[in-house]
Amino acid sequence: MTQVIQPNNGRWHTTNMEKLSLDQWNEAPTSALVTYIIDHFHDRLKIQIPQINLLFKKELGNKSNKEYTADIIAAFHLFSEFAHQMHFHLLQEETVAFPLLLAMEKNKTPENLKKLTPIITAMEQDHQDDLTFIASIQKYTHNFRPPLSASENLKLLFTSLKELIQDLQLHIEMENNLVFKRFKTVDPA
Repeated sequence: MTQVIQPNNGRWHTTNMEKLSLDQWNEAPTSALVTYIIDHFHDRLKIQIPQINLLFKKELGNKSNKEYTADIIAAFHLFSEFAHQMHFHLLQEETVAFPLLLAMEKNKTPENLKKLTPIITAMEQDHQDDLTFIASIQKYTHNFRPPLSASENLKLLFTSLKELIQDLQLHIEMENNLVFKRFKTVDPA
């Protein structure tokens, strides 16, 4: 389990990260947040997306489940687009946005903020697109409820999608409300 830094009487020490509330995360340095986001969300997405893609392909080859076929096809197309966009989103965060955030944490200047503003705006727009994806995938999976006659593969697909969505929602909340929010304004001093 990944460890993070947590305050204790003014000093930071390692702790189990899953036990931290969002308020406690708000007190953490940006470097701890970024490390957690990459280790817990980005790395997990890089595993989940190919696994879910395989589950979709297997289900699309299943001719016995005609009840959900149109919805599964629509969900697969939606998921494929999401997977493609997420690949570039993660790459942009890890190679551009997060390194600038970490540099700014040490040297928060108006010049750095100016460089970061369009990147944060783009990341937040991607997050809005992700929220649209979430609503659509819930629709096509009937809120992740397979039919009674569903194959084990379809049940696993829906469970996997639900887990991805839950992670994605927390991922977006942490980035937008804890990380990016810190860098939207800079003190003139």
